[in-house]
Amino acid sequence: MPDFDAVITGGGIVGSSTALCLAQHGYRILLVDSRVPQPVGRSDGLNTRTVALSPGSTNFLGRLEALKDVCRGSIKRIRVWEREGTATIVFDADEIGAKDLAVVVEVEALVESLWTNLVNCVEVEAPSTVDAVKHSRDAVELVIDKRVVSTACLVVAEGRRSATLKQLGIAVQNYGTVGGAIGTVASTANPHNGCAQQRFGDGILALLPLHDERRVSVVWSLRPERRDQLLMLDGETFAAALTHESESVFGEVTEVGERVGFPIGQSLVSDFNPMPRVLVIGDAARALHPLAGQGVNLGLEDVQGIEAVARHLK
Repeated sequence: MPDFDAVITGGGIVGSSTALCLAQHGYRILLVDSRVPQPVGRSDGLNTRTVALSPGSTNFLGRLEALKDVCRGSIKRIRVWEREGTATIVFDADEIGAKDLAVVVEVEALVESLWTNLVNCVEVEAPSTVDAVKHSRDAVELVIDKRVVSTACLVVAEGRRSATLKQLGIAVQNYGTVGGAIGTVASTANPHNGCAQQRFGDGILALLPLHDERRVSVVWSLRPERRDQLLMLDGETFAAALTHESESVFGEVTEVGERVGFPIGQSLVSDFNPMPRVLVIGDAARALHPLAGQGVNLGLEDVQGIEAVARHLK
């Protein structure tokens, strides 16, 4: 009999929610990650990494009680427009009788909440690495920091650069870099009133409302050379550039947090279930352009699919 019903590699939002969900259904779970989440508390600082959760993702995480103490910014409207003013489209939660279209949360706060909830029902190896993986008909055997464990199912949720997929020899089609982006959080002179703004101009600029009515999460997709130019600016000059590019939609940008530049790439694994006892989910399975904010939401749909099968097997 294998040591575990499932081993999850990768402890981000998708991996940790998989571990917590399966443990709550009575399965023996081991979660492996190369790092331990750092406590973030309930800081009002300008935290850079945020994610927009769809209503389906919000409901699922709510069932796991993972959002209980996590601050959320509600997206009640989405306005998309072009620089030349030739087209504008607006989506409104009121028009479909919904409370909101999505909520925005800080990634670190959500991961911390998930780990807090799973600590009493999931065995955790972190910080640890998977040194070797061997797949057979009856089980998957892993070497984790010299410890050998076996599992009935291996769930790979390590993101785009999964070392476990390489060890298993599972092919991933990379479609190359399709641009770059800057992520940050900004303070604005005027309140956002729950409206997300997306402008097509010098690249694609998205401003997502946070729980503070005068703070927005910023994702600015650009040509790599333009991204690099903007990252070299001091905070005040970058804030002015952001005010200009957003056409002062929330008034003047008064402050920006840490800016993070990253490449935008797209990839697709050859098979989400490449071996009888191996599943690939989240960004390890497919990585998308952040334009529509679907990466984490698709990963959480993967988790809910696993849950449906796991519930049936029990």
